[in-house]
Amino acid sequence: MANLLFLALAVALLLIAVFSLISYIRDRKKQKFTFKKRR
Repeated sequence: MANLLFLALAVALLLIAVFSLISYIRDRKKQKFTFKKRR
């Protein structure tokens, strides 16, 4: 039972990580940062 709970927790964290990564990439594309100018 504990293993099933940990598995569900791991899947939930993975989904949250993927969702946050996708939203982060979308935000960067909207802002269109140019890192070359900063250097």
